[in-house]
Amino acid sequence: MDKKLIVLLFVLIQGIAANAQDDNTFVKKHILRTQGNLSLGYMVKQKTVPAYIGGDFDFFFDEKVSFYGEGSFFVTNTSDEASVGYKIKHNHAILSGINIHFTKQKRFDPYIGINPGIMLSQFGPMGDINIGLYNPPFTQNTKLGVSPVFSTAVGANYYVGSIFNFFVRVRYIQGQFFGTSMERIPLSEFRFSAGLGWNWNFIQKAVAKRK
Repeated sequence: MDKKLIVLLFVLIQGIAANAQDDNTFVKKHILRTQGNLSLGYMVKQKTVPAYIGGDFDFFFDEKVSFYGEGSFFVTNTSDEASVGYKIKHNHAILSGINIHFTKQKRFDPYIGINPGIMLSQFGPMGDINIGLYNPPFTQNTKLGVSPVFSTAVGANYYVGSIFNFFVRVRYIQGQFFGTSMERIPLSEFRFSAGLGWNWNFIQKAVAKRK
């Protein structure tokens, strides 16, 4: 395991060093930026903090506009769910749309995104607890349901070279889980993500010199 970690670190350092002397690089069209991440959310109504694993990509039509896609998988809820009277069992998401980029200063790439999509959600009972948003609480699991959601994001990428980038993103998701009158649950949530991404060169060079 230690040898694999050393090899990975060596590859990362080599990729950064190979491009460190070029301070005039910037995003060009026809690159594909991909990343995997761990995210923490904050569900506004429930005041709970779910955790997710996921991945996303940007395909750049030009320096300003990219097509965006994202998938996330609910892992666990890191906070106490008793206060809302039900458990989150599934809360996965598929989002897509466009990102508008404001790249002006070399490697720094701030952006905003409009990324609607769907949530695949399921909620379950908290045993005999008779408190929370719903009275009485669920007596059985809800059906696994698909809900349309609207989502916006604000974030930034920092390109350390033609291979790697660091990113940070804050996303807001607005939607509602639809079921019976007892099962209409708000899905409004803030999500926070950060990590390391990769750039893939398509058709043209992923990163070019500013003239």
